[in-house]
Amino acid sequence: MKVYTSDGRLKVSLLGYSYQAVAGDITLTALVSYLFVSAACTITLPAVATVPAFTPMTIKTIVAGDPPVIVAGDGSETIDDELTKTIAFSYSAMTIISDGVQWRIV
Repeated sequence: MKVYTSDGRLKVSLLGYSYQAVAGDITLTALVSYLFVSAACTITLPAVATVPAFTPMTIKTIVAGDPPVIVAGDGSETIDDELTKTIAFSYSAMTIISDGVQWRIV
């Protein structure tokens, strides 16, 4: 079953896990279990305070050619003490969690 968000992006939720595919810049307002990215873009994470602590989210590039995917915290929130992290290689992934204060790569 395919479910689409109001702006036409594919989003599916099965067994408590959610999946979303994106091909451009996006600001997440809620945590997604798996985010598949098919183009160079910036992914802005939701505010740390709005997501359950220690819930994982995996961001994976699904395109050849090493498109940079920039992952940014909300406002001044950080990811392992940095404002942004980059997924620089094709078919690479980053799994992150919130520790209640900032985002952590696991």
